[in-house]
Amino acid sequence: MTANTRRQLFCLWCGPVAIVLFGFGFVALAGWLPPPMPGDVEQVAAVYGRNVDGIRAGLLLTCLAGGLFGPWIAAISVVLKRIEGSDCPLANTQLGLGMLTLVVFTYVPMIMQTAA
Repeated sequence: MTANTRRQLFCLWCGPVAIVLFGFGFVALAGWLPPPMPGDVEQVAAVYGRNVDGIRAGLLLTCLAGGLFGPWIAAISVVLKRIEGSDCPLANTQLGLGMLTLVVFTYVPMIMQTAA
């Protein structure tokens, strides 16, 4: 197994690890499933009031897991580039739009951290 293959396998396994960490942080620690109704201010305040430390820990884990999506997306783009050949607009589009999802998976939990 070459070093390049090992790196690609590492990047590939970042995806499932990120999904598990994201789910554990968002659901188990932060308790965001089911989410509170946004119009019910008392319910939102109660959720934040009874589990502040769990919400903070869970959202921190969620942010860290969101960063692991980057290598996974890059590994998928490398494979797509191999499939498409040297002229690879779809692989480049997938890489660019995939990296934009990192904004969602990192900034949204940061905003929620600020609220906690």
